[in-house]
Amino acid sequence: MIAGTNAEEVIPCADSTGPDPPHPALYNQDVLALLFDVFNPFNRTDRATCARSARVCRAWAEPASSVVWSKGVDLTILFRILHRPSSLDTMARKISSSDPGMTQEKLQVIRHEAWQSFLRCGARIRELSEGTFGLIPAYVELTHFLIRKNGTQTFLPHLKTLHWRQRADSSGILVRLVPPSLESLVLHVDELTAGCPLGTLGLQLSSAAPFLRRLEITCQTGLPISFLIPLKSIRELTLHNVLTAFKPEDVRRLLKAPNLEALHLSIKNFAKCQRVMDSGPNLRSIYCIGMCEDLASFISLLDAPNLYDLGMYLLRPGDVDALRSLIGELKSAPCTRSVRSLKLIYGNSALRCDPTPLRYAVVAPQLAVGKIILQPLFGHFNQLDTLIVGSCHCPSVLTDDDVLMLAKAWPGLKKLSLPSHATSPYCSRVASFPSVASLYHLSYHCPELIHLEIELGDITLPPKFLQYPIPRIAHRLRTLKLSSLRWIEPDALALVLAEVVDGLFPTLDVDVCIRDKRPHLQWHGWPLMWAKVRELQAGRERRSIKNWQG
Repeated sequence: MIAGTNAEEVIPCADSTGPDPPHPALYNQDVLALLFDVFNPFNRTDRATCARSARVCRAWAEPASSVVWSKGVDLTILFRILHRPSSLDTMARKISSSDPGMTQEKLQVIRHEAWQSFLRCGARIRELSEGTFGLIPAYVELTHFLIRKNGTQTFLPHLKTLHWRQRADSSGILVRLVPPSLESLVLHVDELTAGCPLGTLGLQLSSAAPFLRRLEITCQTGLPISFLIPLKSIRELTLHNVLTAFKPEDVRRLLKAPNLEALHLSIKNFAKCQRVMDSGPNLRSIYCIGMCEDLASFISLLDAPNLYDLGMYLLRPGDVDALRSLIGELKSAPCTRSVRSLKLIYGNSALRCDPTPLRYAVVAPQLAVGKIILQPLFGHFNQLDTLIVGSCHCPSVLTDDDVLMLAKAWPGLKKLSLPSHATSPYCSRVASFPSVASLYHLSYHCPELIHLEIELGDITLPPKFLQYPIPRIAHRLRTLKLSSLRWIEPDALALVLAEVVDGLFPTLDVDVCIRDKRPHLQWHGWPLMWAKVRELQAGRERRSIKNWQG
C-alpha cells in the first residue's frame, strides 16, 4: 500500500502538462525503477512522497507501484487495501466470526474495487513477511477467507521469498499461501507446533512449491528428518537447531540429496561414528556447529570431493587436546583438499543472546589463536582465498608475528577476517590483539587482498616497521574494517594512522569501511581518521586530474 493517498495503489490522476514535454528518460522503465527504489516502503513519509510523485506522470504509476510492492512487505500491510486501516481489525473480526447468519455480511464487507486492487498488488509482491510475531487469530481466519474467496488459490501468484512463523493456530495456511514460483522460504516453527505433523507439511510443500531452492528453518524443539526428505529441489538448506542437533544417520541422509549445494546444521554424537559420510555430487558448502570431538570425527568421515566452502562453529574450545585433534583432521581429511574458503568460529555458546556466556567469558582462559589454530594449518589449504577466524564470548590471543606468518603462508588471500571483541568488552579486557604493524605485513605479503577485518590492540606504530617499503603498485584492498576498544586521547594519532592507512591501501572505499560501526564501542578517533583518509584520496585525485590535463 502507498500510504497518504485515498487510493491504495499508485494510480495517477492525470497526465503531466506544461509547455515543455517530459524528458524521454522519465519513461524508461529502468530509470523509473531506480528512481522509486530510493523510497523506503516501511517509512510512511516515503510512501506518501512516492504516491504523490507518481501522479506527476502516468508513466510513473506502474514502476512506482511495482518497485514498492516488490520489496519485503508485511502481510498485514497488504490487508489494509481491503479496508481503511482504522476499520481493518473490525473487518477481520467479522470475517472470523463463527455466526452462520453473518455469511452474507462477510461477502459484502470487502468492496469489489478494494478486492481487485488487493489482487493486483498481491500479484506484484516478490518478498513477503507475515510480521515479526506472527498473525493474530483474527488475521489467520481472514487469510483463510481470502484464499477461499480467490477460488482456493493463493493471492500471491508471483511470490519468490516468504518469511513465515508456523504456529498451532496458523496450521494449514502456509501450504495454501505459497505459489509454485516460490524459491526461498524462511520458516520459524514455534514451540506451540511441536505436536503438529511437520513430516506431512514437508510433503505438502514439495508439491506446492516444486521450485523451492533455499530453505532456512528455526525449530527449537527438534525437527524430524521426515520433513526434509521430500524436499528434493532444495539447494541451500540452513537448520537452526539451537537446543537439539542431528544425529549421524540423519546427517547421512541429508548429505545424499542430489541437488543440495549448501548445508548449515548442528551435529552431535559423532565421536564414535565410523561410517563414511558420502555427499551428493553438487555439495559445495558446509557449515556445522558442534563440539570439537564431534566436528573432528565428522570431517574425517566426510567424502565431499567438490567441497569449496567449509565453516565450523566450535563450542566450548577450552579443551585444547580436542581442539588440536580437530585441527589435525582439517590438515589430513580428503574433503579439505579442494577447500578455498575456511571459516572457524569458536565460542562458549551458540546462543549469542544468552547472558550466561558473557559471565563465563570473564573467567574463560585465553585461546592462543595463532599457536593452536593457525600455525598447524600453514602449508595446507594452498588454494585458500578466504579465511575467517572469529570469536564469540571467548578471549583471543593474536600477535603481530602470527599475522606475519599467516600472510606468508597464504599470500593469495582475497578476504581475511580476524577475531574481534568490539561487541564484547568482557573478553576485550583479557584478550590480546595485533598492532598497526600487522597492516604492513598484510599489505606487503598479500597483494590480492580486497577485504580485511581486524581489531587492533595498539594503534601506535612501532618505529622499526617504518622500514617497510610502500608498494609501488597500489594495493587492491577496497574494504578495511578496523576496530579497537583502546581509548587514545590525542587526535594527532588519528591523523598519523590515516596517513599510514592511505599509504598502504590507496584504493579503499571509505563509505563501505565506515559502515555498520558502533561508536559507543569504538575508539573516539575513528571518524577523524576516516575523514582524513577521504581527504587524502580527494587530494590525490585532484593532483592526478591536474597532471593529466597538463
